[in-house]
Amino acid sequence: MPYSEHPVFQTRSNKKIWRYISIPQLLSIIEKNSLWFTRSDRFDDPYEGRLPKNQEILEDSSGIRLPEWAEIKQHMGRKNRGTANWEPVNEVSEIEAYRRISFVNSWHQQEEELDTLWRANLNTPFGAAIKSSTEKLKNSFSQCDQHDVYIGEVNYIDFDDDSIPERNRLYPFIYKRMGFSQENEIRAVVTSLPHKDHPEWKGRVPGERVSLEWNNQPPGMYIDIDVNMLVEEVRISPTTSDWVKDTLSDIISKYGLDIPIEYSSLAAGLGQYSMDRNDVY
Repeated sequence: MPYSEHPVFQTRSNKKIWRYISIPQLLSIIEKNSLWFTRSDRFDDPYEGRLPKNQEILEDSSGIRLPEWAEIKQHMGRKNRGTANWEPVNEVSEIEAYRRISFVNSWHQQEEELDTLWRANLNTPFGAAIKSSTEKLKNSFSQCDQHDVYIGEVNYIDFDDDSIPERNRLYPFIYKRMGFSQENEIRAVVTSLPHKDHPEWKGRVPGERVSLEWNNQPPGMYIDIDVNMLVEEVRISPTTSDWVKDTLSDIISKYGLDIPIEYSSLAAGLGQYSMDRNDVY
C-alpha cells in the first residue's frame, strides 16, 4: 500500500523538501531502506494531533469514546470461525486513540537550507540534510506494502481562537500552532488502525480480555522506501570533518546507491563555521 490520495492531506505543488538528521540516522535509512515514523503522542508538542482550545470539549464527548479492551462474555462456535459476545472495558477518547495509532515523518519545505533549521534539528556536528521533493517523497513509497501513506502540508493556525474541520479524525494531524510556522512542514502519516476492533473473529474463550490495540502501540515504526527514488542529494553539516564526508561516500557506494554527498552551502565563507574539519575526530 504505497502513497495514497486522501481528502485531508493536500500538497499544492512539487516543492523542494529537506529533512535534517544525524549521520547515524542517515545510515539507518540507507541500511534499512526505510523511514522512521514517530507515534504522534511522543512528540514534544502537547497539541500534536489534538484539537484547538475552542474545540477541546469534543475530546470528552461520550459519543466518541472507544474501548481499549474487550472481555469475552460467552463463546459461540460457528463453523470454522469463532464468535463471541463481548463487553467493552476501560474507554479512551477517540482523539487520544488516534494520537496513539498515527505515526508521522516530517520534512521542511524550503528552496534552500536554512541555518535555523540546522540548529533547531541537530546539536551535533555529525549532521546531514536530505534534499528531496514532494513528488520524490510520494514516489519513494511505491514498493511499500505495510500501510497506506498519506502526505500533506501542515496548516498553521491560532489554537486559542481558530478551529479545524471535524469531518475526519485525521484533520488534527495537519494543523499546528502558529509558533511552529517557521518549520514550513510537510509530513507523511500512516495509521495502524486496530484490525482487532471486534474480537469475534478470534474465537476467544469466555473471560479472556482482548486488547483492541489503541493503548498497545510501539513508539514508532519503519516504513519501506526506495532510497534512490527519495534522496536527490545529501548535504552534511557545515562543521563536519572531511573524513566523515569521505567515509559516508564510501558507505553509500557500497550499498549501490547513486547519491551525491556535498557540504552544506552555508559552510562557504561564514565565520561561525570556521572550525578546521580536517583535524576533528
